Amino acid sequence: MATDGEKTYIGNQIDLLIEQYKITNNEFVEIIDNIKIDRDWNNG
Repeated sequence: MATDGEKTYIGNQIDLLIEQYKITNNEFVEIIDNIKIDRDWNNG
C-alpha cells in the first residue's frame, strides 16, 4: 500500500497533469484504463 506521503505526491502529480493538459476527470480515467490494458496485454 502507498503511504500517505506517496498518495499526496501522486495526487499532486495528477493535479499538475490535469492543470497542464486541461484534461477532464473522465479523460483521465480513460487514460488510466488504457495504461492498465497495455500493461496487462504486455504481461501476457
